[in-house]
Amino acid sequence: MRLSRLSTNPSAEFHLVVGESALSSRLSLFCKKEKRPSDLIRREIFDFEKYAQKMDAGRHPFETVEEWWQRVGLNGADHAIHTYEKIRYGNQNYSHEELNQLKHELHTLKLQLKER
Repeated sequence: MRLSRLSTNPSAEFHLVVGESALSSRLSLFCKKEKRPSDLIRREIFDFEKYAQKMDAGRHPFETVEEWWQRVGLNGADHAIHTYEKIRYGNQNYSHEELNQLKHELHTLKLQLKER
């Protein structure tokens, strides 16, 4: 990337010139590396998001998990959505059964992404 002036006039505006390799990159200019959550439920969803990104089915920053899964055509994980939202927004506890169920549903969703 470089800045380029479109005119010889010193007060002319600068324009950002981006090379083709930067445009083809998956990373945004404003993207920062996110820290992996310590909570196991949130970590599972975080890891699934990273996996989905590699499969070209990533989550947009403005989407809820449910909206994201509907957009990319994933289904059959209502329990996972409920459990994630309970932990993320309700600050509630979860059982080992809920964690195992979430892992199982995320595994199923990964298979759905592979079949796309």
